[in-house]
Amino acid sequence: MTAHADPLYSLRTLGVSLLFALLASVAVAQNPAAPPAAAPAFRYWTTNWSFQDVDVRQLTERLEAIGIALPVEVAGDVSVRFRVSIPLNGLRQAQAYRFEGSLSSNQLRIDALQLSDLRAAVRYQDGVLQLHTLQTRWQHDRGPGQNDLEPAEPDPMEGQVSGSARAELVPRGELSADLQLQRMATTPLIQLLQRAGVVSPQTSLRGQLTGDAKLRCPIDGLRQPENWQLDAQLRSPNLQLNETPRLAFDSGPVTQVEGRFTMPELNVQYVGNPAIRLTGSVAYQWAGGQPFDLRLTANDVPTEQVAAMFGQSSSLVNGKVDLRLQASGTQQPPQWNILAQIGSPSLSVMGVELGLVEHVLRCDRSTLRLQPIRGGQAASAAIPGMRIGSVSADYQLHPSRFELSQLQAELFGGRIEGRLTLAREVADRQAEHSADLRWEQIRLPLSLPVLELVNSQWTAESSGTLDWRVPATAWQQPSEHRGTATLTLHQLQLGDVPIGNANIQLAADGQSIDLDGEGQLFGGGFQVTAAAPLANQTSWQDVWQDAWQADLELQSARLSNLSRVMPGRNLERLGGRVSGSITIRNQPEPQVEAQLLLRNVVYQNRQLTPQLRLDLRGDAGGLWLDRLEGRYAGGIVSGSGNWSLGNGSRQISLRATSLDLSTAVAPFSPQTAAQVDGYVSGTATITRVDAYRVKGAIQWHDGRLIEISIESGHAGFQAQLSDNLRSWQAGLNQVQLRTGRGQWTGDLHVASMADRRGLKMASEWKLRRVDFTDLFPSSGGPIALGQARASGSLTLGGRAIRGVQDLQGRFDVELDGTEARAVPGLPRTQNYLGAVSLGSVRFDEGRMRGSVGGGAVVLHEFWLLDEQLRVFADGSIRLADGRMDVGAVLNTGDFSAQNVLLRQLATTAGSGAIPLSVLMQANELLSNRTLIVDLSGPVSNPRVRLKTVDTLRANATEFFLRQARRAATAAVIGVAVTD
Repeated sequence: MTAHADPLYSLRTLGVSLLFALLASVAVAQNPAAPPAAAPAFRYWTTNWSFQDVDVRQLTERLEAIGIALPVEVAGDVSVRFRVSIPLNGLRQAQAYRFEGSLSSNQLRIDALQLSDLRAAVRYQDGVLQLHTLQTRWQHDRGPGQNDLEPAEPDPMEGQVSGSARAELVPRGELSADLQLQRMATTPLIQLLQRAGVVSPQTSLRGQLTGDAKLRCPIDGLRQPENWQLDAQLRSPNLQLNETPRLAFDSGPVTQVEGRFTMPELNVQYVGNPAIRLTGSVAYQWAGGQPFDLRLTANDVPTEQVAAMFGQSSSLVNGKVDLRLQASGTQQPPQWNILAQIGSPSLSVMGVELGLVEHVLRCDRSTLRLQPIRGGQAASAAIPGMRIGSVSADYQLHPSRFELSQLQAELFGGRIEGRLTLAREVADRQAEHSADLRWEQIRLPLSLPVLELVNSQWTAESSGTLDWRVPATAWQQPSEHRGTATLTLHQLQLGDVPIGNANIQLAADGQSIDLDGEGQLFGGGFQVTAAAPLANQTSWQDVWQDAWQADLELQSARLSNLSRVMPGRNLERLGGRVSGSITIRNQPEPQVEAQLLLRNVVYQNRQLTPQLRLDLRGDAGGLWLDRLEGRYAGGIVSGSGNWSLGNGSRQISLRATSLDLSTAVAPFSPQTAAQVDGYVSGTATITRVDAYRVKGAIQWHDGRLIEISIESGHAGFQAQLSDNLRSWQAGLNQVQLRTGRGQWTGDLHVASMADRRGLKMASEWKLRRVDFTDLFPSSGGPIALGQARASGSLTLGGRAIRGVQDLQGRFDVELDGTEARAVPGLPRTQNYLGAVSLGSVRFDEGRMRGSVGGGAVVLHEFWLLDEQLRVFADGSIRLADGRMDVGAVLNTGDFSAQNVLLRQLATTAGSGAIPLSVLMQANELLSNRTLIVDLSGPVSNPRVRLKTVDTLRANATEFFLRQARRAATAAVIGVAVTD
């Protein structure tokens, strides 16, 4: 078995190989070969040699000519300054040569190892080469097409290697080195190991190493690490293996003596979270069966980072684990015994929640056993949160395949058994993957985000079988798959809502992949068939996206069940049935057709529709609504249109006739349904260019808006919704409403706020003989000071409106036709009014002016006039509950004489502001026939309190004076006209 074919071997030797490759490469770099040994009787000729940037291969060829051969291949340019002593009577004896001096090289390659900035002091005598003050630098491989020896700028990730070495070259003896490593780049090391086949080409190791190392080995055994004697310690503050986070690595003392490698104090921490730590020890014997012993302890290790360490997607496994691992065995023959305790509060694999993990794993060369630490095999049912019970299987590692047999697993409340074969030599055309599995009552939760509005957590009790085979070289070709699968789903749920059950069969025969299913869905039946024709070149992407067709038939599904999976919508009391069929064809072009039929749909005991039909079509270019037709909310609706998915037309037209407005809006807004009534008809067109737009017209009759009775009305409307569905605006234009004998005209515009806190509104209305009680309807009852007709103007709006407290507005109307007995609280003053009978009083003139704000209607001016009684009032009325706080002044008597005196006072005051002396005289004149009352509490039944009349409020007095002044002016004009 090759090293790279066995993952266990690669893991055991990774750390050892890193150290050996590093030390061996540096040692070789320090020891160029030397001439033969010299005898004391030799006569020497001494000279100085100096060469600048000469090809090192020329030097090695000359050394070989005198019998000195280097054990490695070298390439590059070197510069030397040597004092050389040549044995004149021993030119062929390499041991007799002597030289000392300096050697340097900007770029030097030794075998697969690239060095830069090499500097060393060299001494050779009696066949022994010594290097002192060695300085060099590891260097990365450069990109394809670049010369390995081409000078390059120093990489800041490359670190220094320094030290000394001694090599017994002639005769061949021992190599020893004492090295110091400073921020040495690991990339050259991993490249060296990849070329040697120790680790896979996909493995990456990035970071820097610092430490010390002492190495001793036979010079001809340099490539045999089992002969090394080693004493080292390496550290790294930022090591990264594959895609793991940065790791702080400390090897502790590393030794190898007589072929036994030990690392007893391994310590690894996550740089970003030092609390995450892995400690352990490693022991390995090169001789004999190559026994190994590995012990690891880890706490709170993120599993996604462990997956990344082995080159797997970090999204496959999520969670944190605690680990206690003991592994021992031999490499020849491959044997191992693994005992591990694994703990995790919550673990998920490929989106499947495994729940609580507290298990013991035992594994040897042929068996695997996983059991809960406590509770035995029934632990998964007895311990809350634990979903995996016991798992056992036999397995065999063949050179060409991995076989898992006698699989028996208790998990997710059910049981799985069967066998599995995975080919290891995928290039073998005879090799195949196969699975023969059976499972019962597995309750597996899956998160499938089908719709944003739907709870995406699916669960079901599943039973089934799988018999599947595929050649190892062709698993990505659907046409090479053969097999059958059956799946039975009971108690299918979406969230906590029961959905139904299903029986599904899947088959692949090389010509097609076919699916058939039936069952119950949302209280009705369903049937589905799907097929994907296969050709030799069909890919799985073709199967999922294009090369399949399906037919789905839904039979009388209950809308009440369907509505339960749509939280956030007001559909809890929706009833009725839906049936339909959906046909999907992807050849030659994707097409879908759907016919849906809604029957006897009710909402909160209101019938929405006895029958409504939709016919839809779609392809890659767009969607078509061929027909929307049926009865809805007691009326008739119809529609058609198309919606392009490209740059084509996007328009849907809708028409409605005589819909019961309250019933129609009830499923979408029950609060609105409680405030409106009547029958509406209208048309609407939905389009989209830069935003979604709706435009149309509406007619309304025999209706109600809050407490306002609507005899008839019509308006144009438009609405706009942004592409991201985050902002909208809508408006009613040229609104005309008839309420009894009155009429409203105006415009209304509403829009969303950018922060989604409330809405903004602006409206302007003109009123003509509108019932005064309709001006400010509220849940507390009609807000009124009598029955009257109002004509005038009203503006109402605001920003960030979330309730009536946010409304702002102004109003100014004239009143006529008000009956005194209908004025709240006025009948209770009858005993104080003398001979005036309220039953005969009718106010033919009046005015109301004020504002809306702070959740209340504020009366700045309110007055009513009759020949026997005059009323003035001001105050406020709350919109939320209709409670009032109003002060009123009632003046009775024979106003003809009183008005003469008042006119005289008013004439005296002139047309400007009324002086204080005039007000005091008017106050004295009026006080004898005046009542002052406070009205408080609900408008429908206010509390009346009579106040002592000491003086009139200035604004009330001023009001009466102005009335007298206006009467005087009218009399003068009348006389002039008569004359």
